Amino acid sequence: IKEDIVLASSQEVSSLIEKLASDIYKAHAPLKDFAFIGILSGGFPLALRLRNQIEKQFNIKLPVGKMDVSLYRDDFHTRSNSFVTLQETDIPFEVSNKHVILVDDVLFHGRTARAALDGLSDFGRPKSIILATLVDRGSREMPIFAQHIGLQMDTMENNYIKVRFLEIEGEDSIILKKNAVKVKPTTAIPNQIF
Repeated sequence: IKEDIVLASSQEVSSLIEKLASDIYKAHAPLKDFAFIGILSGGFPLALRLRNQIEKQFNIKLPVGKMDVSLYRDDFHTRSNSFVTLQETDIPFEVSNKHVILVDDVLFHGRTARAALDGLSDFGRPKSIILATLVDRGSREMPIFAQHIGLQMDTMENNYIKVRFLEIEGEDSIILKKNAVKVKPTTAIPNQIF
């Protein structure tokens, strides 16, 4: 049985983003030399929202970049669709000596985050790298952990989590595609380096 389950409505997505922004500020205030890099495609609108929320709540404006990690993925040559549409990577600031907050909408096996780490090294050597995600669905295949998590859950391997953003799909929501989910409270490990 295939079905879509709404895990978070537009208002709930906004609340999760507010919580993430607040968590980031509390853990790293005053955010000196910090910057966001959103992993395309879902991480970039999330990075912009986090930046805007931090500016609104704490009057701090952080730079934001975006990165396409397609060519850095370790499964690039094994994917069934060998045609890849590359998106523009734009990091309008010097990465070296910055605390970079990598942002992705969903963290699953950890392969996208690992690809982002590889890609980021082409732009310099940050002081530190922190991972923030809206949804952590577990089932890691790599030793990668997010420091800042909006919603954490265990899902079955054959399920799919879709985060919709107003900027891309015209609405904000988090959808579970297929049939089973067990939600548990957020339990990010503070100051965990991945």
